[in-house]
Amino acid sequence: MPFDALVMRAVTHEWEPVLTGGRLLAVRQDGPRVYLSVEGPSRARTTVLVVLTPAYRRIQRAEAVPRPARPSAWADRLLGSRIEAVDQVPWERVWRWQLERIDEVGRTAPATLIIELAGHLTNILWLARDGTVGDAYRRIAPGRPGRTLYPGLPYTPPPPVANPCATGCTEDLPPWARRWVTTGKTRLDDLCRAYAAGDFSPWEGPGPDGTRHVWVFPWSEAWQAADDWSRAWARWGAARERHDVLEDARRTALAALDRQREQVERQLARTASRDPDDAERWRRLGDALLTVGPRWDDGERPGTVIDPTTGDTLEIAWRDGDRGYQDAAAHAYHQYKKTQAAEAAERRLVPHWTARRERLAALREAVAAADSLAELARHQPRPAPVLGARADDPRLPYRRFVAQAGTEIWVGRTEAENQALTFQAARPDDLWFHVKQYPGSHVLLRCGKNRPAAADIADAAVLAAFYSRAGRGSSIPVDYTARKFVKKRPHGQPGQVLYVREQTLYVTPDPDALTRLGARREQLVETPPRSR
Repeated sequence: MPFDALVMRAVTHEWEPVLTGGRLLAVRQDGPRVYLSVEGPSRARTTVLVVLTPAYRRIQRAEAVPRPARPSAWADRLLGSRIEAVDQVPWERVWRWQLERIDEVGRTAPATLIIELAGHLTNILWLARDGTVGDAYRRIAPGRPGRTLYPGLPYTPPPPVANPCATGCTEDLPPWARRWVTTGKTRLDDLCRAYAAGDFSPWEGPGPDGTRHVWVFPWSEAWQAADDWSRAWARWGAARERHDVLEDARRTALAALDRQREQVERQLARTASRDPDDAERWRRLGDALLTVGPRWDDGERPGTVIDPTTGDTLEIAWRDGDRGYQDAAAHAYHQYKKTQAAEAAERRLVPHWTARRERLAALREAVAAADSLAELARHQPRPAPVLGARADDPRLPYRRFVAQAGTEIWVGRTEAENQALTFQAARPDDLWFHVKQYPGSHVLLRCGKNRPAAADIADAAVLAAFYSRAGRGSSIPVDYTARKFVKKRPHGQPGQVLYVREQTLYVTPDPDALTRLGARREQLVETPPRSR
């Protein structure tokens, strides 16, 4: 991720004249995206977007605040504050806004808004006059691992980094800047002078890892100068998120294909390893028992019997409850018919399994080469047919759908199904959805410990809204959290739950999305009938 200290210096240089002297009008958030609306010194309004997702962390200008964004309660006391100064902690990805706010009794008081984009420590918080935490986007309570960031407690900054311009050591530079100096593209002194000025121009192009990046210097002739930092980062973020969604969907599809191919390989291996004389051996055992058995004393149970026709020694499969050789012979004949039928079925199915293995191999190549979600959707693996399934089999529990990136979504139909879906079928890390403050179905995104694609989360939220009392409205709030954070409501009816650590999406059930998922016509992902 090239959003390093040099880029933060360039962003600070770009935003300082725009923000200094202005007022903070609103702070809204949409998940990990925080929108800071500011009225500048010239009365012009602008919005700073801070993306706190570690993989996509960045600061850029936002053209508009999306409708799902809601006011941030942790920043209520900062609204209306005057921005006195904007600066960066030297050689850190930490941004500071020096504010002058109005306190609870109407007096002016200094405060500091701190934006941390360092590694996984992405956060926004503000400090009171005495250096204690006023509040934070992500609170970290005492006793939890890492730093404590909790209202009323002293602020502990991230671990400091060395200043390479003071130490003169290239090892103290951020990775991209270190590579820039060690490859001879510039000297450390020149880089330090450029950092002090902060007047970097954005460049876009393929980085050393082959993916497209934005940075303060061009890595090769393939890089091009960008118009400004905000547009460059907006393009990078959109492309990176599309790439990650595609890769997540590809991994899900490849894993499903690999599981299906393993099943086919096991079937073929089981057929290849089967002894062709297995069924005949059971028949010969039954014949031998009926021939030799009458000579035995009552209750006698020898371990073997001699086949009178071939002279072979055959082991007898005695079972608990067998009263004599007649029961053992009946069991042997039953096993003969069962094994003979299994062998005949396998002989018929081997060509189908072989053809399916070839189809899965071709499908895997197509999925690996797909360069868009639309192309990937055309090659989504279908569930393997269940041999012997009948068209009149009872329906599967829960409504079942497949999201855009291939993850399965289960939706409860009744209170009892909601209860079973959440507390029996769900895995701890599956994502659980429910519309806020309305009766509705429990919805499960079957992602497990895999990070679900944003498109799959959106599909699950749309289904949760559609299958609720609020399903015909717009901007319906849908809460979602990991299943392990959901528990039964004490003394509640089946399906009534309590949950914590939720996030909220505001969705409007889209007819096209519902048709694609099959929800409007109840085209559910159920076990297909046996082909004729």
